[in-house]
Amino acid sequence: MASVAATALFARAIRRRGNAPLVALLALMTLALATFCATGVALRPFAKGPDEWSVVLTGATGVIAMGVQNTLMRDALSSLSPTTIMTGNLTQFTIDLVEILLPTGPDADLQKRARVRTEVAARLVKFGIPLAGFVLGATLGAMVTSSFGLWSIALPTVIVGGLTVVAWRRARMSPTVRPIAIRDT
Repeated sequence: MASVAATALFARAIRRRGNAPLVALLALMTLALATFCATGVALRPFAKGPDEWSVVLTGATGVIAMGVQNTLMRDALSSLSPTTIMTGNLTQFTIDLVEILLPTGPDADLQKRARVRTEVAARLVKFGIPLAGFVLGATLGAMVTSSFGLWSIALPTVIVGGLTVVAWRRARMSPTVRPIAIRDT
C-alpha cells in the first residue's frame, strides 16, 4: 500500500507540473525492477531459509515493484486491460470466447446478437493480447529463472527501460504532451 500511495502521489505531482506521468512511471518501474534484481542477486548468499532477513528484504523490493506496476496500469495505462489481475482477465476472456463460439440462442434478436458479438470481439482483443503476453512472459520467466536465478529480473528491467525510452521519445514528439524536463542541478 505504501508503494502504491507513493507512486500515486508521484504521478499526481507530475500532472501538477503539466506533464503526463507515463514516462516517469515507466522510469520508476525500471528503477524498482532494477532494485529488486540487485537486491535478490546481492542477498542470495544470505538466503538460507524462507524466514531469513535477506528473503524478506528481497521480497519487499519485489512487492514495491508490484505496487509501482499496479499504479502504472491503473493511472497512466488505464485504457488497457490491467496486467496485474490475470485471473479476472482469463475469466473474462473465457466468457467472451464462449459467447463467440456458442452465441446466444436463436430466439435472440439478430441486431442484438451482432452488437453483442462486436462488443465481445473487442473485449477478446483487449483481454487476449495481455493474456497471451502474460502466458508467454510467465513461461519465459520460469525458464530463465530456472537457469539464471534472480538475475532473470534483469530481462524485464531492460524491457521496461526500453519502453521508457520509447515513451519518452514519443512524448518529445507530441505537441500536446510535454515530457518531464531533466535538469542538471
